[in-house]
Amino acid sequence: MLRGSATAALSFAAGEWFLQEMCSARRAYGRTSVNDRPRLGCIGVGGQGKHIGERALEYGDVVAVCDVQRQHAEQALDRFHVKAGIYEDYKELLERGEIDAVLIATPDHWHTAPAIAALKAGKHVYCEKPLTLTVEEGKLLVDAVKQTGKVLQVGTMQRGDMLQFARAVATARSGQLGKIKLVEVILPGPAPS
Repeated sequence: MLRGSATAALSFAAGEWFLQEMCSARRAYGRTSVNDRPRLGCIGVGGQGKHIGERALEYGDVVAVCDVQRQHAEQALDRFHVKAGIYEDYKELLERGEIDAVLIATPDHWHTAPAIAALKAGKHVYCEKPLTLTVEEGKLLVDAVKQTGKVLQVGTMQRGDMLQFARAVATARSGQLGKIKLVEVILPGPAPS
């Protein structure tokens, strides 16, 4: 049974409208039950992963987290306010049969391997961009989706309107905002030493 996993996986990148409409429609038709909340595993919970996992809590139950840096996993559980299994190896997380879907937010070069393994383990997958770094990796993922019939969703936030950045720069340069004294960009923290 999908337990709403496909809906949950698709909803992460489809935006608020989709999330609200799908969840409301399911409630309206009396289909809300314990089985409608997908059980999620989060692979990579530093940086972007902690935000994705936290957002997912509204629509599913995080039952396991994985990060090669254990302190990231522990911090994620504190942030999510859940008790869940902690893993340093995603393969061990994927062995948990009750997990319906995984959210992957590992470093860019490490998306394909856990995504394919998750699909082959019978899990639906939400993966941060970029999904792959090569055409060959993309073909392997397509094959895994075809073989398993599972849903693979790629996060594409902030990719639909790249002109927004150019407009922000133009506005700042135009003087409309007065004299700009500081521009701050926030990226994930430095790598541990």
